[in-house]
Amino acid sequence: MSSFRFGSHLPVLMKVMSITDGAVLELGSGLYSTVYLHWACYDKKRKLVTLESKPEYFSKMKNLRSDYHEMRLIDDWAKADLSGDWSVVLVDQSPGKR
Repeated sequence: MSSFRFGSHLPVLMKVMSITDGAVLELGSGLYSTVYLHWACYDKKRKLVTLESKPEYFSKMKNLRSDYHEMRLIDDWAKADLSGDWSVVLVDQSPGKR
């Protein structure tokens, strides 16, 4: 299977980002969503918080940290601090069943 199937959420995410202007929470990082959200928040320095539970994914994405983009490695999704005033929340964590 092609890896392109994993980016199918991008058109909807792009639309949602274009009609909102507040903080963004991303639950689970990825090559498509994290990189897109990072740059979509860049111009306005929109607050972006990415939570990731897999150290291997976190290590690949942590270089995107900036003044406006916070990256957190978490141990347990059930204990993750999700508090905040979010305009957009993308749930892309694993396991998918959760």
